[in-house]
Amino acid sequence: MEVDLEYPEELHDLHNDYPCAPEKIVVTDDMLSGYCRQIKHLHKNSSGKVSKLIPTLQDKTKYVLRYQNLKL
Repeated sequence: MEVDLEYPEELHDLHNDYPCAPEKIVVTDDMLSGYCRQIKHLHKNSSGKVSKLIPTLQDKTKYVLRYQNLKL
């Protein structure tokens, strides 16, 4: 199924440790916190173009859900 998901603000504190619906995205420098940018600069790391599975509290558009009914 392909769906649009809205993550209500009132669930953010409750789900902050492990948000639902992770997505595969490439993390860019503008997504990093100031602390992460400092660490990156300190260790002279470069930003790769590798996608990561990131759990976020953002709304999703055209999020693909896979469902399989398994009979045990």
